[in-house]
Amino acid sequence: RGLHIDEIKLGAQQAVLEIGGEVAPVLDLRASLRGVGPALIDAFAPGLLESGSIEADAQLQGSVASPQGQVRVTAKGLLPADNAAFGLPPVNVHATLKLNGDSADIDAGLEAGSGSRLGVIGRAPLAVGGAMDLKIHGSLDVGLINPLLEARGEHATGELLVDATVAGSVDSPQIGGTINLAKGSM
Repeated sequence: RGLHIDEIKLGAQQAVLEIGGEVAPVLDLRASLRGVGPALIDAFAPGLLESGSIEADAQLQGSVASPQGQVRVTAKGLLPADNAAFGLPPVNVHATLKLNGDSADIDAGLEAGSGSRLGVIGRAPLAVGGAMDLKIHGSLDVGLINPLLEARGEHATGELLVDATVAGSVDSPQIGGTINLAKGSM
C-alpha cells in the first residue's frame, strides 16, 4: 500500500501551494509555491517584510529517507519592515538544490543593490554526519549599512571581497578563505 496525492491546491491571500504525486512506498512528488508576499509572512512573523515575493518548486523522487530531485527557491525584492532598515536596497535570493540521497549540490546567490553579490556553490549533507564542501564568493558594498549608521551620524564606504570555503561536518566545520576590505572608510 502506498500514499498517492492526485492534487492538493491550497490558497491563502495571493499564495498558492500545489502538491501532487506519490509519497510512499516510492517518492515521486512535485510541488510548487507561488505568490507568497509580506501579508502572508506577517501572519506568521508580524512586521518582518515590507515588500517582496517568494516562490518555490520541487520535483522529488526516490524515498523520503534518501530523496533525489531538485528544489528551487526564489525571493525577489525583499525589504524588511523594520524602520532601522529604511533606505536599504531590496534583496533578491535564489537557490537551487540538486538532491542526491544523502547530500545536496547547492547553487545559491544573493543580490542587494547594484554592488552586492554573494554566491554559494558546493555540496551539503542531508544526513547526520555527512560532509560539506561549500565555496562562498562575491562582494558586498559596505555602504549598504549606511541607513543604519547615518542615524548615529556615521557613514561607511568600501567593498568586502569574500572568497571562503566551508568543509568538514556540520558538528566540526572547517572554515577557510579570506574576507578583504577594499577602499574602506568610516
